Amino acid sequence: MAKAPKKSTQLRGRKSSTAVYWEKKFIPILRKLHGNHYRSMFHRIMKKTSRVKSSLKKRSEEYEVVFDIELPEIRALMHKSYGKKCKYCDDKLICTNIVFDHATAISHGGPSTLENIQIICARCNTRKGPLSDSDYRKILKFVLSQEDYVQRYIFKKLASRDIHK
Repeated sequence: MAKAPKKSTQLRGRKSSTAVYWEKKFIPILRKLHGNHYRSMFHRIMKKTSRVKSSLKKRSEEYEVVFDIELPEIRALMHKSYGKKCKYCDDKLICTNIVFDHATAISHGGPSTLENIQIICARCNTRKGPLSDSDYRKILKFVLSQEDYVQRYIFKKLASRDIHK
């Protein structure tokens, strides 16, 4: 995986070499998906990936699991997945619905590493909850084999917070 250049100090009015690197990678995709709003989406992505790193680090400390993922890896994962379909459904992954999820839940000892982080849509992340990737796929296979009204009912229940009550 290509590594971003080391962050340099930003001079007055100039972008850091890191920002320029990511801008060159993201802008073609963002122009295609967001038209004239591509620049604001780029800034949202940069902020979001930075917040994701902080959040993963904090949660990893709380659950006492390994945290071994750097910001360039998070941004590369975002770049690789941006505009593509969610691995569980057909939703297109964009800044407003993209979520970094642990394939093996952090609450079950899953580490915050590149190998255990996947990008999915927010709706599937809510439905998946703390299930492992393989367990959620089993549930999906079962649900998708049911009639439409049963599918809607089960997905609604999976997405609700009161499922255990």
